[in-house]
Amino acid sequence: MAFENLALQKVEEIKEIIINDCSYNTISILGGATSNIIFLHRYLQYRNDEIVSDALVDTINYCIDSIENHKLLIADYSVLSGFLWTMKYLEVVDSENFAGVVSVDNFTKSKLVERVDSFIENSTFDLFNGAIGITKYLDMAFPEDYHYKKLLNIDLCQFYERGEEIILGMAHGIPSMISYLSNFPTKETYNYVNRLIEEIVLRSKRPENVTGISLYPDGTTLSKVNEYQSRVGWCYGDLSIALCLWKAGEAFNKNSWRNEAMTILLHTATRREQPETLVVDAGLCHGSAGIAQIFRHFNDRVNLKELNQTYNYWIDYTLHLAKYNDGAAGYKALVAQDKWEKDNGLLEGIAGIGLVLLDYVDKEAHSSLNWSSCLLID
Repeated sequence: MAFENLALQKVEEIKEIIINDCSYNTISILGGATSNIIFLHRYLQYRNDEIVSDALVDTINYCIDSIENHKLLIADYSVLSGFLWTMKYLEVVDSENFAGVVSVDNFTKSKLVERVDSFIENSTFDLFNGAIGITKYLDMAFPEDYHYKKLLNIDLCQFYERGEEIILGMAHGIPSMISYLSNFPTKETYNYVNRLIEEIVLRSKRPENVTGISLYPDGTTLSKVNEYQSRVGWCYGDLSIALCLWKAGEAFNKNSWRNEAMTILLHTATRREQPETLVVDAGLCHGSAGIAQIFRHFNDRVNLKELNQTYNYWIDYTLHLAKYNDGAAGYKALVAQDKWEKDNGLLEGIAGIGLVLLDYVDKEAHSSLNWSSCLLID
């Protein structure tokens, strides 16, 4: 591996920051204590370290204490479900150490279900602050209840037909719905996913006579001309579309969807210069580490040199972005125009960057469930 030593050095820097990080004021999986849990556990899969192990236990206990000593408002259940999903994830990949560490009583479960129902009623399916995020945990913890079926009640095609904008990004748009429902391949979910893909996603692809840097727009409506200037990243744009098309193609055995996903990936692999990628920082959400992780995901599944080369390119790019003397392990995130800040979290900060670099230096650590499935990179 061309960049292994530098990547490992960066992982160690990030580890030292994370184990001493007591600054979080939330248990959020995106940018709080639960981010640290995922990074610390992944590090321990790579290398035994008593200090890291103690930090992991302390962070889990902090989250549990925060939940028990704070009466959660209804709006907090999206945050709670992220922590609960993480603990179920640890049970799956490390049952010997984490089975039964956290249990959910009927009252808490009923509140989570109530929150999902409220989201469904308002057609709010968002991965982070909507129905999918909580449903992800409920389906994992209580598969016999088939909570995912409630998502089918949101008629996104109807919204599209009446002229509303449909977002084409994994963070807040229909790729997350397609990807998540593809975990449950039934005739009912196929009919729903097929409509989203055929009637909305594929219809929005850039025509051959139209110029642009991307193949798909960030969002689409029936009444407006699409703009094809989408960034390269996890949260919006072509890679979101590739992820959901591949996942659905695998789940429902649709070669046309898988082929379109590969077309998108190979096109995105040619986008390297900043004016074409619009990448300015390294985080998972819209930065280089997220791009690298997506290409790693596909590189593990399809033996194409273009995917492997692109994966290595974005790892190298990520390492070169650690350039700030006052950054976290050299990294800062762009949070507003000309405003850069340190971030220790998973979504935009060094916990997420560290996870991607750990996967780079420790390629053999595969399990039935990867940490990046929290972002539907699965």
